[in-house]
This record gives sequence, C-alpha cells and structure tokens, in this order.
Amino acid sequence: MYEPFAAGTMAILAYNESRIDTRWRNIDGYCLFFLSSLLYIIVDLATSGKGRFGAYVGICVLSAAFGVADAHVQGGMVGDLSFMLPEFMQSFFAGLAASGAVISGLRLVTKAAFDKSNDWPTQGS
Repeated sequence: MYEPFAAGTMAILAYNESRIDTRWRNIDGYCLFFLSSLLYIIVDLATSGKGRFGAYVGICVLSAAFGVADAHVQGGMVGDLSFMLPEFMQSFFAGLAASGAVISGLRLVTKAAFDKSNDWPTQGS
C-alpha cells in the first residue's frame, strides 16, 4: 500500500516543484506523519485489536497516508539539504540506509519468532 502512493506523490511533487514551498512541504509531511500515527492508535483502540474488514481498510488508508507523508518529507528534506553542506545530505542518506537495514533485521527477527504460527490471528477465536 505504501510504495505506490509514495512514488505517485513524489512524481506529482517533482513535476510541480517550482510552485511548491519546500518548507511548507516538509511541515505538511510531518503533520501527516503525526496524524497518521495518532489515527493508527485510535483505530486499534476503537476496534479493541480485533482485525475486522473496516479496521483493515483503515490501516490500508493510513499506510497510503504514510506514503504520501514520506514523499513530502524525503523530497523536501533533500531539496533543503542541497543548499547546505554536502555532509548534511550524506548524513541524511546514511540515516535512511541505516533505518532500512534495521527494519529489515527486525522483520527477520519477527519472522523467526513467529515461524510456527501461520494462523496467529485466528488462535483463540
């Protein structure tokens, strides 16, 4: 859900880059990140952790919102950092790469921890 919205938003923002204020683009992206994170918690609390169809659709919409927010922030940060020292851009991309590596490692750990539980959502119901 995430990647198509991120790529599409990035393409639209790149096409219209001359008319968009980069500072507001970053602020809008971070606000959308905050609201999406808050809504994830609200969806979980409202559904009591039960995975019904409405909750699934809500999570998919929020994942798409994260893609849109990520496109706003990453493109805007690269644009802002391009006017600063090259070391800042290098640090930004190193942080992106490191976070991707950590998330991939955590994905492997959780896959190993839940290896024997293919039907874990239906256990106990």
